[in-house]
Amino acid sequence: MCPEVVARPDFGGASVALGGAGLTLAGIGKDFPDRSGAPGGLIALDGVDLTVRPGEFVAVVGPSGCGKTTLLRLIAGMTDPSRGSIVVGAGEVRDARTGFVFQHASLYPWRTVLQNVAFGLELRAREPRRSRRTRRAVRARAAELVELVGLGGFESYFPHQISGGMQQRANLARALAIAPELLLMDEPFSALDAQTREELQIELQRIAVEANTTTVFVTHDIGEALYLADRVVVLTGRPGRIKEVLTCPTARPRPLSYQVSHEFLGLRDRAWSLVHRD
Repeated sequence: MCPEVVARPDFGGASVALGGAGLTLAGIGKDFPDRSGAPGGLIALDGVDLTVRPGEFVAVVGPSGCGKTTLLRLIAGMTDPSRGSIVVGAGEVRDARTGFVFQHASLYPWRTVLQNVAFGLELRAREPRRSRRTRRAVRARAAELVELVGLGGFESYFPHQISGGMQQRANLARALAIAPELLLMDEPFSALDAQTREELQIELQRIAVEANTTTVFVTHDIGEALYLADRVVVLTGRPGRIKEVLTCPTARPRPLSYQVSHEFLGLRDRAWSLVHRD
């Protein structure tokens, strides 16, 4: 699955993103049928209300099975809520320019790093006969994103020739290539080793601030959520409801030393108690 929801072509600007859009969830519920197909078999989410400001980074944590990924898929428009409404900017979810980064890199093995990053842009610019100018613009934009995520020099490499962390960098660049108003990330670093994960957390902070896109980040790692996000949404066990929203006062990007600060440790203890308390 491609990690972009494609939209209209726009190659006029040199910036990485056009700025984030606000996100409003009102009374969101999601039910799944039981094995017989009857409705109401499983209530995954119920009564979720959340407002995310333009350019804000919000992380979502909670116990396994609480509906974190389901919530992200609803925001992406991959599935429809059973109840409630979702507004991105002033419009509907399906009209939003949204980038999605999955847990595992979904790069096309027959495309180079540069070609993978350019894929969403190529779809947006698809015409019966694309001009040379358009092709140059696509390539230049893709090259800009490759540099942004720290993959300069690896443009011509294929996915199997680079590490898992580098693949996720390329995956992030591909999602950013469409200048998303909304960037959705579903445990993108969970399959990586600790050192690579830490490096990408630092890079993601820098990129998110520079791109100024609105980000919703799902993770099982409470420390990761508190390090990366402006606010952390803690969900209850199934059916997922918002138990509490924690605010991280220190502005992004944050140094690694933030993770041993009194502020961070206090927030981590609070979040841990919320996630693990019945």
